[in-house]
Amino acid sequence: MGSRFLSGGGGDDSLLALTDGSFEINCKSATLQDLTPNVVLRANADKTLVSTLIEETDLNFSVISNPIASGDLTISNGNLIAEDIITDESPTGINSFITGTEMSIDDLQVGKVAKSGDTMTGVLTAPDIIIDDAPSLNTFVTNTESSLLSISTDKLNTDGSIIMTGNLQLGTNNITGVNDIQTQSISNTAGTLLIRPTGGQALFQKPGGGTIEFGLEDGGSQFNFKKNGATNELCSEGTDIIQFTTDCFGAVKIASLNPGTDAFQLRDYDLDMNSNEIQNVNLLKVDNIQSKNLVDDIVCGSNLDMFTKDVDNIGSMTITSTR
Repeated sequence: MGSRFLSGGGGDDSLLALTDGSFEINCKSATLQDLTPNVVLRANADKTLVSTLIEETDLNFSVISNPIASGDLTISNGNLIAEDIITDESPTGINSFITGTEMSIDDLQVGKVAKSGDTMTGVLTAPDIIIDDAPSLNTFVTNTESSLLSISTDKLNTDGSIIMTGNLQLGTNNITGVNDIQTQSISNTAGTLLIRPTGGQALFQKPGGGTIEFGLEDGGSQFNFKKNGATNELCSEGTDIIQFTTDCFGAVKIASLNPGTDAFQLRDYDLDMNSNEIQNVNLLKVDNIQSKNLVDDIVCGSNLDMFTKDVDNIGSMTITSTR
């Protein structure tokens, strides 16, 4: 059987080509029994293929020596172990960087509030706090302080401890539920001042007693109601006339006191004595005297001046003297 490496199929010349190095081999695979499995394959000095580790002497270039001192860099279980790593940035040593980072982390953790919620033991200081859909905390605090200041200075306390500095404008509203009003004056610019008690009476009272005066003034003279003990007075100022009438806005019927004429005039009224007497009259001047009933006697303690008038229908007359 001929060799598969020999194209001629046999002969001494073909066998010699396999041993003198002139034979070219083109094959799919080759198994070398002298080689060691899983070891690098190389050619030795006599060009024989061998399986062995590549030594530094097998290289055709100079190997750079290890710059790291013995013990500074080691490999253990696949981990690179170094005493330190130096960089161009500060800090230059990785050890210094790690130490500083650990200290910073410790500082951040001490006295900080966790997002999950911790109880603070100190004061939270911040330039401002921004709230979604609301003014910032600084704006809120400023507005709140302004509102509280306005309440404390511009609003009245219910205990009355703050004195008003301006007028109380009620518009068309009323003051109700008042026990006592202490005031120097009450005025109404609308033209009419009504005092209408819903129950009881409108009473003007002077604490401690004494003379009470209630005055009416139209911008000129004054008219007073005055009570002094058991004496009740109506008094006008100067020569003002005091008039009594039953209807101020309808048909005027007046009885008046006129200080200018020193007269009390029943201008539109009759004087009804209700069967009582008129006594202590110094001078009584009348146009006529009429009696519904017969008068038995007319006694004149002084003069009776008829002013050239007649005396009619007299049954008898006693005259002690004439002139």
